[in-house]
Amino acid sequence: MTGRCDVVNYAETETQPPFQQVLSVSHDDLSRYCDRNSPLHQNRLMPFLWSAVFCLAVATLPSAQAQEAAPEPEEGVVDETINYVTVTPTLILNIGKSQSGRFAYLKTDVAISVKGAAGKAIIEAHMPAVKNILVLGVSGQDESTVITAEGREQIRLDLAKAIQEFLLEEAGKPYVEELMFTNFIVQL
Repeated sequence: MTGRCDVVNYAETETQPPFQQVLSVSHDDLSRYCDRNSPLHQNRLMPFLWSAVFCLAVATLPSAQAQEAAPEPEEGVVDETINYVTVTPTLILNIGKSQSGRFAYLKTDVAISVKGAAGKAIIEAHMPAVKNILVLGVSGQDESTVITAEGREQIRLDLAKAIQEFLLEEAGKPYVEELMFTNFIVQL
């Protein structure tokens, strides 16, 4: 028999089947059902394949529409629209040991405000370096800084300035208008 089904013909053995009711199915039916090369099995996969193709087509549709919907800025006109770029995934960082001697952790979500579509594209293109700046800038803080509002504000300003300096060096323009913590949780 071909395929991956294990079929025991209890009529040819001395043991009894482990169930009370025995289905009446021919050996040909079982082998055709279990054989992965049979037309029956292949026809069962076709709807799933078409569904996968359809889902991929639909998934790419919104991004294509968004690109078409964004108007091209005219020559000499500066794009002043504000765009927000969310840094994903959420940053969960070890910020050293607390006064109690246990490790302290910080969980934060960051959004970066930029002007224009070009700024958004530049930030997204340099996202690994931006994340590195965020991780190094936040993980180097001590407990007394992250628990006060003034300390968090200073961290936010320092990170925005560090990203602006990096982009000025790499892209020729700072692009970042503001950096915002949309979530900031400290566990000491």
